[in-house]
Amino acid sequence: MAVKHGLGETLQVLRQVVSDRGHDYVYKEQERQKGVSVRCKYVENDGPSCIVGHVASRLGVPIETLKEWDEGFLQQVPTVGYRVFDESALDVLSQAQFSQDYGSTWGEALRRAEERAAELSQH
Repeated sequence: MAVKHGLGETLQVLRQVVSDRGHDYVYKEQERQKGVSVRCKYVENDGPSCIVGHVASRLGVPIETLKEWDEGFLQQVPTVGYRVFDESALDVLSQAQFSQDYGSTWGEALRRAEERAAELSQH
């Protein structure tokens, strides 16, 4: 089995993704403003789409694998990412994804992910 990506490495890449996209970026903001129902996709137009899709891609998860994640009945981060990320990383990414999916900026999603990481480190 391949080595799973841990919390520290995952957070570092998450920070890079948010920095590159912009802290004020809102996933599918134009669709949200039009009142269109927004569904998270790991991949769109043959590239990473959502915040977790970007993190996974930067950590070497092939686009074909991300497409498979989109095809499953259950697409939550822990369900699709258990072979790629360790438990703590999955927990933190789930927080980021949840925040994104409810319309938060990626900066806010990162902040909430970092708060969750701090909580995990206290245990």
